[in-house]
Amino acid sequence: MPGSDCDDTSANTFPGAAPKDDPDACMKDEDGDDWGDKDPPGGGGPNEPQPGTDCDDTNPNAFAMCGACNDVDGDGWLVDCDSYPPGMPGPDCDDSDPNTFPGAAPNDDPKACMTDKDGDDWGDDMPTSPDAVPGTDCDDDDENTSPGAAPKDDPDACMTDKDGDDRGDAKPPGGKPGVVAGSDCYDDNPSLNPDNNVLLTAEITSGKLLEVDIATGDMTEYAAVDVKDFNPWIPTSIAVSPLDGTVYAALAFRDRLVTMNYCGAGVPTALPMAHKKNICGIGFDRAGVLYGIDGQVDQFLTFNADGSLKPTLPLTFEGKLLNVADCGMAFDCHEDRLLVSDSGSGGIYVVNPADGSTTRVADLPNEVFGSGLEYDPTTKLALSCDQNSLLSIAIDGSNDFTQLPDLAAPADDLGFGPKCN
Repeated sequence: MPGSDCDDTSANTFPGAAPKDDPDACMKDEDGDDWGDKDPPGGGGPNEPQPGTDCDDTNPNAFAMCGACNDVDGDGWLVDCDSYPPGMPGPDCDDSDPNTFPGAAPNDDPKACMTDKDGDDWGDDMPTSPDAVPGTDCDDDDENTSPGAAPKDDPDACMTDKDGDDRGDAKPPGGKPGVVAGSDCYDDNPSLNPDNNVLLTAEITSGKLLEVDIATGDMTEYAAVDVKDFNPWIPTSIAVSPLDGTVYAALAFRDRLVTMNYCGAGVPTALPMAHKKNICGIGFDRAGVLYGIDGQVDQFLTFNADGSLKPTLPLTFEGKLLNVADCGMAFDCHEDRLLVSDSGSGGIYVVNPADGSTTRVADLPNEVFGSGLEYDPTTKLALSCDQNSLLSIAIDGSNDFTQLPDLAAPADDLGFGPKCN
C-alpha cells in the first residue's frame, strides 16, 4: 500500500521533517535544524520534497541569513548565525580580534567579553576593542604579569614574576603604569629572592660566614670555607653574582678577588688576574658586572670576568675626590643604582659607572656606619654596619634611619647570600 514518503532514498526527507516550515509537508532537512531545504531534489511536484525556507541545509546554525555565520578571526566564536552551537552562549563580541570573545578572561569573569592577548586568563585593563569590558591585567602583553602573580609580595597586586618564585620583579619591564614593583631583584633566577637569602657577614681569619639577625643583633655561624691557603684571611667585602649566585670576596692584603661556595665548605678560588688595589667594597649590578672601590686612592673600579680591571675612574663628589675611609657597596635593584657607603663622611652615595661621580642620598655624619652595606629589597632601605653598630637607612634623601640592636661581634661587611639547602 502506498505511503506518504516523497523520497524513500533519503533518511532526511519525510513528512514533518521540517516542522518549523510545515509540520505536515514532506521536506528535506539534512542539517537537523527543523527548517526545510529551500532547494530540495526534484521540482517540488506532488510526490516530491517540497521547498522549505532553509537557505543552507548543510549548516544547522544558518537557515535565514545564509552566507553569514562566520568566524573571521578564527577564535572559535561565530557571528551572524541564526542559532549558535552548544557551548557558545552568544555570538562573538569582536570578530576582528581573536583575543577578544566572551569568557576570554575567566579569572576576571567567565562570561564577560574581554581581551586576553597574553593568554594568562586575565583581561586587559585597557582593551582597544570598543566592545570589550576592561579586566584587571595591567600588562596584557606579558603572560608573567597579572594580578596575584607574586602572592608572597602581595596576593592581589598586579606584578611580574618571570622566574615563578612567587616574588614580584623589583624592576618590571615595559614600564606599564599599573604594574607594581615587587621584592625580587633578579627575576630571571628563582634561587635568588628574599625567601632564599640570608644576611651574612664574613668573619675575619676563621673563614666562617655568620648569619646576622637584625632584630636582635645575634650572629651565628651559618657556613664556613677552608682558608688555610689564604693567610691572612681578611674579607673586606662580599658580593653575590645575580647570574649564577657565585659568592665573591675582596680580601685585605691580597691582590686578587676570590670566589667561594660556602655551602660546600670548600676552598676559595682566586681569580686568575690580579687587581693590585686596596678594596673596601665590591658589588654587582643587575647585568652581573662587578664594581669596586679602592679606598686608599679613592678610585671607582670595574672588573673583568678574570678579575683584572678596566680603566679606573676617580671617585668624586661635587667635583672633588670622595675621601672614603672604610666603605661598602650594594645595588638598589628598584632604582638600578650602585650604592657606596663611607664611614668617614657618614654618607651613602649613588655612583655613576660612566664617570665615577656620586650623588649623596643619605647624610648622617654623626652616626657610626659605612664599612658594610647591603640593600634590603623588602623594605627598600639600606643596611649598614661598622664594628658593632648596625643601622637601617632611607636612601631617598630624607636622612631617616633606625638604629638597630648592636651586633654581637664587630662586622666589616654585609651581604645577602643564597641559603644552603
